[in-house]
Amino acid sequence: MVTIKYAGEEIQLRNEAKEVRLSEFNKIHNILSTDKAGHFEKYTEVFKVLGVSEDVIDDMSIEQFIELVKMFNDISQTKENPVQSFEIDGYIYTAYKGEEFKFTAKDLVMLERGFKQGVGSIPAFVLAVVFKREDLTKKEHFDPTHINHKAKLFSEHLYMDVALPYLGLVSQRVIKQAENA
Repeated sequence: MVTIKYAGEEIQLRNEAKEVRLSEFNKIHNILSTDKAGHFEKYTEVFKVLGVSEDVIDDMSIEQFIELVKMFNDISQTKENPVQSFEIDGYIYTAYKGEEFKFTAKDLVMLERGFKQGVGSIPAFVLAVVFKREDLTKKEHFDPTHINHKAKLFSEHLYMDVALPYLGLVSQRVIKQAENA
């Protein structure tokens, strides 16, 4: 978390993966990806998503604003081991058991299918494919409606620190297999 002094009070800006929900990340990604706004305008919108009030942003000096942008972009993330399971609304979702993460051909097919159809949030969708409810069958787990439901659920409940290790693992596995094909 980044803290700055503004008008005699401390303003906090969440910039660490453990502080940013998947839904917020998706909004930030969409803001930063657009060509409709200028560089600094994008950051004003990003800061609003992360809880800095519009009044504070509007009244901030250029120097303070530039410093806030620099601090926001100076993210030092620790490399975390992937979370193997978590609970939401009484259901346990598990990515893998044992020592090593296993990414299956069926997982890859579901990701490819989802990406072709256009998913709302890539991190949430990847987690929705990777994490399986232990009380469901494979057929139920891989049902596109169920995966989309989980993506929405995860988007609101999970933070980027859960998603980042899996985005890296899945990307590495896909790239490695593509190179070996």
